[in-house]
Amino acid sequence: MRKFGFSSLAMMSGWLFADLLLVLFLTVLSSSAGGNPIPIPTESATPSPSVSPSASVSPKPTPTKKPCAQSFELRPQQIIVDDISLSGLRSGNTAARNRLKQVVQKEIRERKLQNQFAGLVLAFGYAPNANRTLARAAALEAGQMLKADLPRFERIQIREFSFETSETNRVRLDVYFFVRC
Repeated sequence: MRKFGFSSLAMMSGWLFADLLLVLFLTVLSSSAGGNPIPIPTESATPSPSVSPSASVSPKPTPTKKPCAQSFELRPQQIIVDDISLSGLRSGNTAARNRLKQVVQKEIRERKLQNQFAGLVLAFGYAPNANRTLARAAALEAGQMLKADLPRFERIQIREFSFETSETNRVRLDVYFFVRC
């Protein structure tokens, strides 16, 4: 009979913990997969035609739309706005806001995205090393401006980030659009 030492017992308990964690993860993932399951239609027996003494017309059933779950495209549309004043964008400068709006509208037209609604925007502000706060505030302002000024962006959720780089006066928008049903 082989005796198990402390190290093999610890290893077995580690694997057991990892397995239990995996089961917990899969359980949570499957329970939050979204909403109620779509019912599967069952075939019912159709009544055979019968002769009735009264002639009555039954109304035709109206066709129903299939339910559609909204989801995002997995790859974002990346829009980069160069040569934009981050401090002007942060303070609500009209020229900076118009520049951002023009570039976004141009990119949407060129990529033929006019009929899609945006759902999530990750906004990145690029600034020199000392101005992280300015870059993040400008990125947030860019997202809020899109939400307020462009109808296809009115329902977006915004997350702002900043990059400390040598590149300045740049905003990058990663836009996740809803998938059409």
